[in-house]
Amino acid sequence: MGNPAEIINYVGRQSIFGNCEHMKKPDRLYEPHLAIREFPVLRGAEWLPRLSLSGWSLIQVRSGTGYWLQAQSPSRELEAGMVLLVADHVQGSIRASQLGDLSLYSFNVIPARLSGLITLGEQDFLKTAARGKNSPFKFSRRSTLLP
Repeated sequence: MGNPAEIINYVGRQSIFGNCEHMKKPDRLYEPHLAIREFPVLRGAEWLPRLSLSGWSLIQVRSGTGYWLQAQSPSRELEAGMVLLVADHVQGSIRASQLGDLSLYSFNVIPARLSGLITLGEQDFLKTAARGKNSPFKFSRRSTLLP
């Protein structure tokens, strides 16, 4: 063990925390919060929103045409500029039209991660609204977003 490379390798494995080779990160997925991501959906393919626990997903159709599909509900046509607000428990998918690709922007909002920005009362309101029967899912056309 006189070789410097062997010494560095040995010292690197030994530490005050024990053998580092056995330390592993937990198998949890980190979900970015308030990070806008783009999702391309090929023609005829489906995209399932990854909805956060106790939160909302805001999805905007950037380009193309597609459909919101949800069990026991009529499908809704989606076109460029439309925005969907979906609560975490809503089960549905977005399918791109057979005629062309679809591009989506999406970000998740988890009210519990917004402490300091919104009050506890507002957090409770958003959690209650997500669980409610009347508002777990909303559509908005581009023309209704801005005056």
